[in-house]
Amino acid sequence: MILTAKHPILPKKPDFDSGLHEILIRAEPQQIFQAIEQLQVPDVPIMRSLFAIRSIPSMIVGKGSFFAKEEGATILQGMEKQGFRIIRKTKKELVFGIMGKPWKASNPEIYIPEDVSEYELDPPKGMLKAMGDFQIGERVGERYKLLHTTQVFTPDKKVKRKFTPYWFLIFPGAYLLRWAWLRAIKQKAEALATSIS
Repeated sequence: MILTAKHPILPKKPDFDSGLHEILIRAEPQQIFQAIEQLQVPDVPIMRSLFAIRSIPSMIVGKGSFFAKEEGATILQGMEKQGFRIIRKTKKELVFGIMGKPWKASNPEIYIPEDVSEYELDPPKGMLKAMGDFQIGERVGERYKLLHTTQVFTPDKKVKRKFTPYWFLIFPGAYLLRWAWLRAIKQKAEALATSIS
């Protein structure tokens, strides 16, 4: 399933869509997902800078940085610590999500359901749901396409109105982050492929 505005992760059309980003990688799908799972924040330098800015309100009230410095921690582990959950994982797709109030930077009120199936439903009242996806696309010669997108679902007009300024504020940085993340995945996956060839 390719995540686009016409084919969202859920039957419901997303209220905000980052667009579909893709990159060609000279590696097998297994190596690509291995790279996604192994990447650490230092592998994507812009990630720490952007999240440091994002964490300023939280740090002011004493809640620390979005990505605390933990030796050996992967990006996915850091995301999970902040409330993201892996919703679906197959040989060709990795879907993750989070529910909360991200526009409240100092206290985003993250909601973590006990059952990941709740991500298929509307978020709790007053919150939104953000979903991200990495998916293996078509093979092009000796390379595979890796597709990535982020989509946000709001349960009502009030939440959408609160989130809209935040979305436009973070969009430029998030756009750069997605491309940097994809390039880092490509670099690591191709290194893994070369090491076993």
